[in-house]
Amino acid sequence: MKRNLFLVFLFAVCLLIGSCNKKFSDSLVPDRMAKIEEDPKFIETAKQYYQTELEEQMRTGMYAKFTKSVSAKQEEKMSAEVYTKLAEKSVPQKAGTNDTSRKTVEPKIYVTWKKAYTSAYGQRKILEVPIRGSHRIVSLLKISRDSLGYTPDRTMLKTIFDRLIITRQNGQAEFQSKVVRYHPDRPYLEKYNYDLNHLHLYNLGDYTGYLEYMTTGGERRGIVRVVDGGPVRRYKSKGKSRSTQQDSKGMSPATEKVGIKF
Repeated sequence: MKRNLFLVFLFAVCLLIGSCNKKFSDSLVPDRMAKIEEDPKFIETAKQYYQTELEEQMRTGMYAKFTKSVSAKQEEKMSAEVYTKLAEKSVPQKAGTNDTSRKTVEPKIYVTWKKAYTSAYGQRKILEVPIRGSHRIVSLLKISRDSLGYTPDRTMLKTIFDRLIITRQNGQAEFQSKVVRYHPDRPYLEKYNYDLNHLHLYNLGDYTGYLEYMTTGGERRGIVRVVDGGPVRRYKSKGKSRSTQQDSKGMSPATEKVGIKF
């Protein structure tokens, strides 16, 4: 009797784990096609949600990752170099001015609301809007299993872009949100002459590249390899995929964890 109860319990646990894994996997896979539906009212309510619930969270998360990725030693070295250059070009200050400290650049998230794109899938309303950050950290994805045929380098960094996704089920007040980072393959970029304004998560068309899923706080949830608009492989956030963090100014690999500033 006890053995039977144990087997039933074990079976229930397996079903629960399987259900959770499926839910996680499904959340990483975009729908191939959603109905285009212009909805100015949803854009406005989503914008309000962003301003009240997401903006500060996204800004804080981005800056926390930036400061963590730049070591104290690197910061001191950079500060010393900046100070030396300023000292060499310095001129006498006016009386009463003695502030020689560097100005701290406030982290900012820029949202291009005029390019917000809305669609609908079943009972779900979807908004996708371009975003960029002043202190963004970007990883170049190099996963040997995918055989890209080339090695991603610093020239690819400016082709990687982010979109904020906000969704809501009809009849419900609660919003869901995530950030999707697009890593298009070089051949795909060349095919469209580096103009990807037509590309949307729920209308991927023939997109080939990676989709990096993140929370609005900047934590990576997973990576999906997409070929011709369809998912072919999924990589968990702590899986075997390797990435190299580099900046857009061509710094050496020894100083890799440096934020990209736009």
